[in-house]
This record gives sequence, C-alpha cells and structure tokens, in this order.
Amino acid sequence: MTKFTREIQGGAPTLVIAGDLDLSNQTEFHEALHSLNVTCPSVRLDFCRCEYFDSSAITEMVKFNRERAKYQKIMLLSLSAGALRILKIVGLDQLFPIGDCTHLGPSRHGMNRDELLLRRRRRELFRKMPERFR
Repeated sequence: MTKFTREIQGGAPTLVIAGDLDLSNQTEFHEALHSLNVTCPSVRLDFCRCEYFDSSAITEMVKFNRERAKYQKIMLLSLSAGALRILKIVGLDQLFPIGDCTHLGPSRHGMNRDELLLRRRRRELFRKMPERFR
C-alpha cells in the first residue's frame, strides 16, 4: 500500500512517498501532488521510501511540473540509482533538480539510499525468520 505524507523539509513543503507508484494509484498520487502548497517557491518529492515507480508516475510528475513551472520549482529527493538512471536516459534530470533526502542522507548515516533500504529489508526478513534458523 502506498502512503503519501506531507512534511516540511529544508523549509519547503515535501511529499514523502512510501511504497510503489504505478497505474493502480495514479489518481492518489495526482491528488497528493496537488495538495502541496501553491504559494511556496519550491516543493519537494521525497522518494526515500519509494521502491518502484512506472511511467504513469513520471507522467504525473511532468504534468505537475508543467502546471507549476512558472512559479514553483519541483525538486526530486532520494531517488534510487535505478530510478535516477531512467530519469537521466529520458532527460528528466534536466527538468527536475535532484537532491539527497534530508533525513536519510549519507552525511548522517554514511550510506546511500539503496544501502539503507537494503539494510532495512534485511532487518525485516530477519525478524520474520523462525527462531530455530537464527
């Protein structure tokens, strides 16, 4: 299940995305994007807890940018290496500024986003493992 949480990070309204973004939740993503403050000069989309997004999510981000480009900068935070590679291939790294997540950044933990997610997954799998196998 995908969750959208609004926060303030670095003085800008931020949409933190947790879960997968795909065609099944495109409407919810659209509504979450448009719930961000219109009066601020910039907004952030934080993908630190998002493991996957497809072309429908990219389409929503591009539409959102078109609507707000005249008065608002939209920044993408904490993209996985694979997602960043895809955005670079299609040239969207030129459209959106890309930055590190403020609460999972390498300066605080000494690891990048992918390493932190892998570490979290391993911990979850270990907790689910029966006692006799530990």
